[in-house]
Amino acid sequence: MKLSRADILRNILKYKLQQRRRKAAGEAPLKVYRTRRNRCAGCNVLQQRGILSCCDPPLCPNCHKVYNDAPSVRPENQEARRADHNRRRHLKRKALDADGKPIAPRLTRARERSAVDLTGDSDGDADAEDYVGNSGPVVERVHWTLLAAHAQATNERLVAVKREVVDERARADDQGTNAMYLTAQKSELQQLVSDTARALIDADVPTHECPDDATPFYYMLESHRDDGKQTVPWNAEAGRAMTLAEGIAWLQNNPPAKRRRTRRSEGDRLAH
Repeated sequence: MKLSRADILRNILKYKLQQRRRKAAGEAPLKVYRTRRNRCAGCNVLQQRGILSCCDPPLCPNCHKVYNDAPSVRPENQEARRADHNRRRHLKRKALDADGKPIAPRLTRARERSAVDLTGDSDGDADAEDYVGNSGPVVERVHWTLLAAHAQATNERLVAVKREVVDERARADDQGTNAMYLTAQKSELQQLVSDTARALIDADVPTHECPDDATPFYYMLESHRDDGKQTVPWNAEAGRAMTLAEGIAWLQNNPPAKRRRTRRSEGDRLAH
């Protein structure tokens, strides 16, 4: 529903008062970015990106004209424009132009617009009256030939644009599907890496308290800690965090001590 001029001005005033209250309360004012979708403060309609013509307050082009009191949106001018439009429509129904004179037929107007000397002679009007076969005057024939060529070119371009739109939509759908699969694979891979790192730490590989900014991106074990550090497998010789392959190699070179199994006595076995 289109709002009236008074309602638009009232909504803009409410928005400005709200901004003043936020400023008086010490709160940050509402920020408006043209690259995002924003709601117009005048008509209270969510606009597309880049539509707003004013950011403080956020206004669409029509509400901006009302806010600036442009002549084109004043009630008296709109009434006069509406009356002139109705008068022209009434005259057009009666085949009259804006001055009240009869409008010439379309074919006559086309001949007048196309009255061009195509032969190169000074007497272009006389040549325009010559007939070629049964196709009519030369000027009219050339005029309709150009119109047909223009219509054909327009249709070809329209078909090409529609094909491009279909291709772009299909490409966008493929990209969205691929992005969804990649996100799922990334989550699974991150979970596998995290589980492997925890298993290495549980197996008593050398560890170190490493800051978050110095920790490799694939380690996200304790990034929630308040001190900004993580406990990660550590390569002391290289002075950096171990990779997963280095951690596995370290376990192979340093196997855990095997526990000795003591043979129970015959009496203990019979007791159980």
